[in-house]
Order: sequence, then structure tokens, then C-alpha cells
Amino acid sequence: MDEQRKKGLCFNYLPPEISLHAITGTCNPQSMHLLGCWKGNQVLILVDSGSTHNFVSVSKVNVANGEQLRNPEICKGAPIELGFTIFTVDLFVLQLTGFDIILGVNWLTRLAPILWDFNLMWMSFFVEGKQVELNGINSRSGMQPNLHSLLPFVFNYGTIAAPLTAKLRKNYFQWTGDAIKAFETLKTLMFVLECDASDIGIGVVLLQENKPVAFFSRAMAARHVSLPAYEKKLIGLVKAIKHWQPYLWGKKFMVRTDHYILKFLLEQHSLSSPQQHRVSKLLPFYFIVEYKVGKSNTVADALSRRDVDQNCLLALSMPQLDLFDEIRQEQQRSLEIQQLISAEKKELLVHWTQSSPADASWEKVQDMLDHYPNFKLEDKLPKGTGSIDTRPLQVYTHYTHN
Repeated sequence: MDEQRKKGLCFNYLPPEISLHAITGTCNPQSMHLLGCWKGNQVLILVDSGSTHNFVSVSKVNVANGEQLRNPEICKGAPIELGFTIFTVDLFVLQLTGFDIILGVNWLTRLAPILWDFNLMWMSFFVEGKQVELNGINSRSGMQPNLHSLLPFVFNYGTIAAPLTAKLRKNYFQWTGDAIKAFETLKTLMFVLECDASDIGIGVVLLQENKPVAFFSRAMAARHVSLPAYEKKLIGLVKAIKHWQPYLWGKKFMVRTDHYILKFLLEQHSLSSPQQHRVSKLLPFYFIVEYKVGKSNTVADALSRRDVDQNCLLALSMPQLDLFDEIRQEQQRSLEIQQLISAEKKELLVHWTQSSPADASWEKVQDMLDHYPNFKLEDKLPKGTGSIDTRPLQVYTHYTHN
């Protein structure tokens, strides 16, 4: 308080403070590591409840042990992207070890209320009525104590790969030292595998700098459908790593899965014989397993549930008779039949004059015209006389001979 009076500061003024583990890059059980994006570059972020403000690079702040750091600077309104949400924060510039940005209580209070699970390294909150979920990078596996060494990010891909891109132009290929350097730099990019498995199949996506490079999916074998979820996802992981072995052999890479138990895959002591056999295939590879919430593992989940067309054969069997073909052929060959067709024979039901309706007969039209050129046909039944043909679809005709 006396020191604040000497400096003319307000009694309520609290200078920025940062915890020792944050500035030295060590781990704290009440902090969380995140991957973010700032100005188009990936950054490793520490969410620390022990730091009062937000920090990046060198500034004049009060460290927790009271040490004074010089060169005060502050970056106001820095847009930091976490997930699919952009946060605007003020950053004190400070020399940091192991982290690019530290978000402290100053940022956390703006998000209240917050649901934070330190065991699963997961936090959830609302921003403008929209729920935001962030998944942290858990560093407790012990395979690599420093997260920065696990994530050798290479920024400005276009600039780095420019010497290689230039070689694609026609009649320009020259394998120079710059091209070799760019090629070697690209090979150091961290590979990330996001995998999932279901009763239908296995789905895996290979990423670099959170961008998909290749996809892999395969139907689940019938003998594996009844296995537990842990077994299925382990099978999917083994198949994916063996599939991309040329890319992963001799390199550090990361595996992301929505099955939490797989996170401790290489630390388990009680394994069945099939599990031991599958895990033994992974021992030559150097990787870490990161847990990812299932609903955020959308790409691999979709690949593992891709519709697979079932092969089927539909056949219709019926006897083929030659009788109808023979009848058609005989009809074409028969001269008599062809004459009947060409003559277009027609018949009429004739009621003869002075005869009863029961004596009506069917006569050919051409024969009637030959014998009785002047005969008349009446379409309607005369009143009181004539007859009606009661057979269906027949024409009633009446003949009168003069």
C-alpha cells in the first residue's frame, strides 16, 4: 500500500501478475493448454487461473516473486481465435518459455459462468448466447514433458514452400539449396491422426497444421462387430498407422480419439492376448494420444459411418416357350391366313323379313353386297318389329329386301 502511495497509484489498482509456472513453462494442475490462431498463425495458449492478465512476449509486469521486468508494452485488441470463436483481448508483452500466449483471470471473468473439467481438460461457456466448448491438450502422459517440443509448428507455409512451388513451372526445374531446405522443412511438420470406429467401419483423417491431408476408411470386419468399443477403436488406430506408415515412421505424431481410455494405451498393464498383439504393432512408432470430445470429432466419425452398398444379385427365372413363335411364323407363311387378313372380312347379324328374330343369322358383308346390291341396314330397332341381338358388343342390323 505504501509503495502504491509513493507511485501515486489508486488503492484499487492491481498490477498485472503472472504465476511462476506460466513464465517458466512448467505444468500446473489448474491450467489448460489450448491450440489457437492469431494473425493466421497457430499459437500454443495457456489458460491460467493463477495469472491476473493476458500476456505475450516482453513487458513490465510484476511477477509473483516480486521481480521487476522492464520494457513495458501492451498489445490492445488482439483477435485470438479459439475453435470457431474470435476473442478480442489485451496482451501484455512478456518473455515467455513454452507458451505463446497466456490467458489469465482477466479473460476468464468475461466468460463467466464457466464449466471447467481439469481431468478431461475441457471447458464450456456461452458467448452471446452461443455455447462454446474448448478441448485442451493434456500433458500428463509423460511421453514428452514440454508441449512445445511436441508441436513443432512451422508458420507461413506459402513462403516456406515457395522454392518448391517455383520448380513446377515449365522448363524451370533447378534443385537448389533453397529447394532442399524447403523440402526438409515441410517434412518436419507434425502429423495428426483423428480416428473413429463404429459397427459399420473405420474412419481416419490425416492432418497437418489442422488441415486435412488424406482420408482413410474401411468397413468393419464381421468378426469384429461384436467387440467392445475399445477394441474397435484400437483396431482402427492400428490399421490407420500401418496404412500411413511411410509418413509416420521415425517421426513424432499425435493421435486424437474420442475414446478416453485409449489416451493411456501405452500405460496399461492388463491386456488381453489380442490387445497385446495389436499394441505390439504400435511400439516402433513414436506418438502421443490426445482425447477429443466425440461430437467435435466430426470428420473421422462421418468416415466411420459412411454408407456401404451391400452386394446383391436379383434373378428372375421363367420357362421360355417356342409355341408362340411357331404360331407367328406359321401365320406369316400361310397364304390362306394372309388372304383373310387382307380381305378384312366383316359379318353382320341379319334379321330376315318375314322371319322370326330367332332365325337371324350372321352373314358376310361382301356376300350380301354380291347377292343383294340394294339391301339396307338400319342401326336402330324399328318400333313393334325387328329383333335385338342380346350378345355383348354386337351390332344389331335389320335387313329389308325390296
